[in-house]
Amino acid sequence: MRLAMLLGLYQIIIANNAEPGKHDVHAKGLAALTDMGNNSPLYLLRTVRQKGLKTTRNATVGQTPSKQPTTIEKPQKIAALFSVPAVNRPDESLDDLLLSLNDLWERGNSCSTLQDYLLIKDQCNAMDQRLTRWQTSRRPEFCSTTISSVPRTQKQDKNEVGYWPGNVDTYFDLYIAHVWNVFRTARLLLIALMHRVWQACEMSADVERLSETATSIAEDMISSIPFHLVESLPDFIKDLSTSEQIKHPGRAIGGLLLTHPLHIASNLAFLPEPTKQYMRDCLSWIGSCMGIGHASVLAEAREINHDSLMSAIVIVWSGFLG
Repeated sequence: MRLAMLLGLYQIIIANNAEPGKHDVHAKGLAALTDMGNNSPLYLLRTVRQKGLKTTRNATVGQTPSKQPTTIEKPQKIAALFSVPAVNRPDESLDDLLLSLNDLWERGNSCSTLQDYLLIKDQCNAMDQRLTRWQTSRRPEFCSTTISSVPRTQKQDKNEVGYWPGNVDTYFDLYIAHVWNVFRTARLLLIALMHRVWQACEMSADVERLSETATSIAEDMISSIPFHLVESLPDFIKDLSTSEQIKHPGRAIGGLLLTHPLHIASNLAFLPEPTKQYMRDCLSWIGSCMGIGHASVLAEAREINHDSLMSAIVIVWSGFLG
C-alpha cells in the first residue's frame, strides 16, 4: 500500500497541464489494496471506520510551538482518520461528519420540489449544528493560535503569498492544521449546499448571511497559509515589517496538504473574487516554489475535475495510514 501511495505522490509532484491525471491509476491501486471498492476519499473514511486500519501518526511533526524532539508512535488501530482531541469524550468524529455531509449533499442533488428543499433545509441546519459542536469541543491546545497579523497596506495592488492582511495562525503540527482545513472545507461545502437550498426557498437575507460566514471561514483557512508554507514561522513573523515575500519556503508536505482545500475553496462562487484569486496565487506558488506540479495545474483550473481531485485526495489521505 505504501508503494502505491508513494507512486501516486510522485505523479502528483510531476503533474503538468499535458499530463495532469496520471495519479488516478495509483489511487485505484490503493482502493484495491484496502478493499475500498472505489477510489474516493469517502470510501477511504468508511473503510477506516469499518476495519480500523493502522496508522503511524507522528505527534510532533511540523512546526510546533514547543519545538520538542520528534516522537514516533508505534502503529495502532484507529477508528477515525481525522482526530483532534476533544474536551470531553465520547464525541462525534470528523470522519462521521464528512460521511454524513456527503449523504446530505446527495439528497440535496435529488431535490425537485419546494417540499423537498424545505426538508433538506432542516437537515442542513442540523448538519451545521453538528459541525459547530465539533469545532467548539476541541481541546484548546489543538486549535489554531493567532500569533501575529499581516497589516493592511494601501501601497500594494496584489497581496504576495503569505501576506494576505489578517491573522497569522500556528498549530500543534501540520497534521492538526490539515484536519482543521478539512473541517473548514466541509463547512464551505455545506454552505454551498445551503446556498442552493436557501435560494430555492427564496430566503435572500439568509443567503447573504451565509456568504458572510463563508468569507470568515475562508479567512481562517488563509490564516493557516504561512504555517504551511514557510520554513520558520517565527522568522517569517520577525520579517513581516521588512519583507514582502516568503524568503525561505518550508517542506513540500506543507504545500501538499494545503493544495486541495485551497482548490476547492477557490472554486466556490459565493466567495469574494479577490479571496479566490489569492488562493489560486498560493497554488501557483506551491507549484513553482515547492515543486508540486499538481498545484500548478489546479491553480489554472476554473472548475473542479471531480474524479481527478478525489483520486489525489485519496493518495494524500492514505499517507496518514501505516
